This record gives sequence, structure tokens and C-alpha cells, in this order.
Amino acid sequence: MLSLARGSEIVFSFILPQQALSGIEADAAATAAAKSAEVGEPWLSRWDPADIAALLRRMGFSEISSLTPEQVQERYLKDRRDGLKARRGERLMRATT
Repeated sequence: MLSLARGSEIVFSFILPQQALSGIEADAAATAAAKSAEVGEPWLSRWDPADIAALLRRMGFSEISSLTPEQVQERYLKDRRDGLKARRGERLMRATT
């Protein structure tokens, strides 16, 4: 259990497990993981959203939300002119005490 002030918040992104991806997203994630490892930054953890939410609850966070790629696209990227799209293999999560 954490000892944080009420209202403390954490926001982070995480990569989904390889088996949760398919097609081009699975290929892109595998390539990115290999390239990161080559430069000394291996991906040590990959999480299922439900598993990481359960861990955060056990740590004492009570309000947990995760944004899907579709929600990220709508909220942050829809008006971009450069074609940037939310990645299916990455999620954003927010948790507060």
C-alpha cells in the first residue's frame, strides 16, 4: 500500500504484450523492441491493461482510467496535419489516490 497524499496522481504510457497485437502493429512492436534493445534500452515490461490496473489498485490507487488508441486519436491527434496516428500497441493510463 502506498503512502501518498490524497489526490496524488500518476500518468504513464505502457506497451501491450506482443500476443495482444496482430498484423502490422505486432510487426512494428517487434521491430521497435529489437531496435531499443540494440541501443541498450530493452523493453523490460509489457502490460495487459487489466493486469496493470489491478496492480495499481493493490498499491492504493482508487481511480484508474486507460485510454484506448481510438480515444487518444480523438482527444489529442484528430486535428494534426502531419498524419500522426495513435499506436495500437501503446496505452495511456492515469491513476489517482
